[in-house]
Amino acid sequence: MMAAMADSTDDSTEDERRDRWSHRRQFLLDQGMLAVFGGTVLLVIVLAAFLIPMLSPFESNGQNLTGRLQGPGWTNADGQRHWLGTDGLGRDVLIRVFIGARFSLFISFVAVFGSLMIGTVIGLVAGYRGGLVDDALMRLVDLQLAFPLVLLALALVALIGPSLWNVILVFTLTGWPVFARTIRANALMLKKRDFVEAARGLGASSVRIMCRHILPNSLGPLTVVATFEVAKVLIFESSLSFLGLGVQAPTPTWGNMMADGRSFLNTAWWVMFFPGILLVLTAAASNWSGDGMNSMIDPRLRRR
Repeated sequence: MMAAMADSTDDSTEDERRDRWSHRRQFLLDQGMLAVFGGTVLLVIVLAAFLIPMLSPFESNGQNLTGRLQGPGWTNADGQRHWLGTDGLGRDVLIRVFIGARFSLFISFVAVFGSLMIGTVIGLVAGYRGGLVDDALMRLVDLQLAFPLVLLALALVALIGPSLWNVILVFTLTGWPVFARTIRANALMLKKRDFVEAARGLGASSVRIMCRHILPNSLGPLTVVATFEVAKVLIFESSLSFLGLGVQAPTPTWGNMMADGRSFLNTAWWVMFFPGILLVLTAAASNWSGDGMNSMIDPRLRRR
């Protein structure tokens, strides 16, 4: 009798383990598909930004005043079709949208990479050294986070002037605190682990421990944060350009294209719609990638 009860309990426990493992595997598969889908959308947009302008017969700043504000699919006198229509100066919207994608994505990727480098160094040193060094660096982070990001970016752009590299510099200088706090939290946890203590006991220097042991084990959270930051910088850069404080015309970006299109919103909706929808899609794809990777990395989400 007792043996039968024990066998039944073992079977029940084994079934629960199988169900739990099946649930976790399905969860990872679902979140992995979300991350892959977001990454694929981003890759397609990046490839289109380079390939479509190469294949198009139009130039991004080529004007045709006789064909201004023509709707999507309009064919000019030379038999060339404007698939997304023309803007207020007769320029092809399709090529400008994807030339604008080059600049918007370039600004976002470079600014996030710069912020990642600065924040990683500061957060790594603060978390590993601790004490007064940690307090001083984290107060610097808190001081910058106390300023609203948009107002700080507007003030810096107004101070140094709007241009491509100045916009990158502004977002680099305003975006590093989130990376610093992320890697600091990991460093505080990892520096007490056995493998770090072992490396320290073998005489490894602090720089070697930080670069060879703590940093590689923090790349997952940093990558997740970076994908969210790309989406945030895309939106903020477009906001600055929309207000006339970003990349200046005639260089197209999604923000200044939407600013140009607001004058024709009732009569030529496509001028503003297509750069806007591509901005939303790109930011969403970046967030999908980050959300999927975060769900796979964070054990608390996996347990749900």
